[in-house]
Amino acid sequence: MIAPYSPLSNMGGAEVAARRLADGLTEGGGCEVIQLAAVSDDVRAGSPVSLLGDGTFVVEGGYSDRLRFISRRSAWASRSLGEWLAQLRPDVVHFHHFLGVGSDLIPLVRRVLPESRMVYTAHEFLLLCARDGKMVRSSGRLCEAPSSVDCSTCVGAPSVDIMLRDDYFRRIAGSFDALISPSEFVAGRLRAWLGDQPVDVIPNCPPPHEPRPPRPLGPGEGRNRLGFFGQVIPQKGLHVLLDAAAEAGRLSMTPIDVLVFGTRPDMEYWDQEIEPRLRGLADGRVRASYQGVFRNEDVAEVMELVDWVAVPSTWWENAPTVMIEAMAVGRPLLAGNIGGMRETVELTGAGLTVPVGSVPRWARAIADVTAPSGVDEWTRLHECARLPWGATDIVRRHLDLYESRL
Repeated sequence: MIAPYSPLSNMGGAEVAARRLADGLTEGGGCEVIQLAAVSDDVRAGSPVSLLGDGTFVVEGGYSDRLRFISRRSAWASRSLGEWLAQLRPDVVHFHHFLGVGSDLIPLVRRVLPESRMVYTAHEFLLLCARDGKMVRSSGRLCEAPSSVDCSTCVGAPSVDIMLRDDYFRRIAGSFDALISPSEFVAGRLRAWLGDQPVDVIPNCPPPHEPRPPRPLGPGEGRNRLGFFGQVIPQKGLHVLLDAAAEAGRLSMTPIDVLVFGTRPDMEYWDQEIEPRLRGLADGRVRASYQGVFRNEDVAEVMELVDWVAVPSTWWENAPTVMIEAMAVGRPLLAGNIGGMRETVELTGAGLTVPVGSVPRWARAIADVTAPSGVDEWTRLHECARLPWGATDIVRRHLDLYESRL
């Protein structure tokens, strides 16, 4: 099982999905799973493959080519990594990304393990989008499909480089025995780009948590506590949520709390956009506060503190881990009305969608759902906040896919 980064460096959605699937395959599928990931590019692992205390093997991160995410491994390191892989002789090599580990690991695996089956789970659009795999143009406008001219303008690279990148990743995609997307939305985009190559849709494994009881309310209190969980980066839209909460306070007399949990990998965004907004909402009827980082295994405990889980992302998203976690814990969703966010809400009926990036519409939605009159709606959605699949189902579907390709 190959994830982008080890938990020591990052614990984003792809890392969480890979770890939960690995645990499910080990505990419920009777498989022996070896996990490989990268450490951040400011860490020197000391050898081509190193073993961490949690049993994860790691390689050094960093790229020599950031357009195609080709690693900076030396020829000696690549040869040593290949020899290590050849000794393992796994039946299946399942990539949950090529970030961190480098896209050049894919042809290396194919070369040294010709009998092994290779599977790739697409957690976003990085195969076809050169701008962080988010399909959002530099202007902030949502992108519907890649083109060499538009992508060249968007990422500031010559169009010939974009064409070569596209050819490179088409060949990379074609080397896999199976492609998976956790959402039908992203699967559709990949099928349109690839043509005849099939893409299977298998959701990510949910966390092993039972639904938590509703937060106790005082007399006349509404369900007025919103939670943001995840990486604090521009595409996750925390600035939209904070602006909307402030505006909702002018639309309603209801007190509103916004609790922010997560990592801060983009400190420029934090310093310029988020921290000033939090200072402005430190006191008063609308309050917002940063609660810090939480361990993923503690997600149920921190989500139990809120009434609504807000997903204000300004890009399409795929199948956000936080949405699956919210449903497992039993917390209704407020999410953007595009891509995998809308698909997840429509599939489960466990939340409400709001026009993406619209502060006025988010403000109106927040004012409505946090008012005392919104408690009945919350109760209805809370009863729907259940996943239509379990970890056992997801593990079995992966095993069936592996076996069909062996």
